[in-house]
Amino acid sequence: MKGIITALVTPFDSNDEILEGRLREVVEFQIAKGIHSFLVCGTTGQGPLMTVAQRRRVVEIVTDQIRKRVPVIAQTGLPDTRSTIELARHAQDHDVTAIACVTPYYYRFDRSAVLRHYKAVAASVSIPVFVYNIPRLTGFNVDAPLLKQLASIERVVGVKDSSRDFTQLLELCSAVSQSFTVLNGTDSFVLPAFLFGLDGAVGWNRSVISQIMALA
Repeated sequence: MKGIITALVTPFDSNDEILEGRLREVVEFQIAKGIHSFLVCGTTGQGPLMTVAQRRRVVEIVTDQIRKRVPVIAQTGLPDTRSTIELARHAQDHDVTAIACVTPYYYRFDRSAVLRHYKAVAASVSIPVFVYNIPRLTGFNVDAPLLKQLASIERVVGVKDSSRDFTQLLELCSAVSQSFTVLNGTDSFVLPAFLFGLDGAVGWNRSVISQIMALA
């Protein structure tokens, strides 16, 4: 999971139904342009607003269209552990490369609860798990000490940090081993993140990503 990772949009019609044909076209366009992998059902993909059935369907469409040509990360996080595991297992059954989970949101969970959540999710699958840190939307921030604890969980292999805090991003890198993947999730940090040695970036801003791809 390195390089430029597209935060894939999810096209809908006026009745909030997924436009399967359009979604397949977007995937093909991205692959043709050299994108290294995809993150589906994330913030840009409207994952938190979709029903569980819709999120399942997006994963099914995307993995069917990609046919393992590039890696796919499915964002399966929900406020409760049971539903997160349900989506994680479904994603695994449809050959995603890895799953990413936002920290549980709405209720104010403490650090021990977040650790237990990720342990349960990671134990439920046999594929890699990424911590997805986006504190401005979840109300919970994964800092460097907590990430170090999370990194000790079997199958937790990386983090996507969308904290918009560049200092914290570098602290996260220092807290984990070189084998642990740190992905930048803030478009404005893409270039400096790569200059500081990060593994990859998840982005959606076309102008920023196009410039970075041109430099690659």
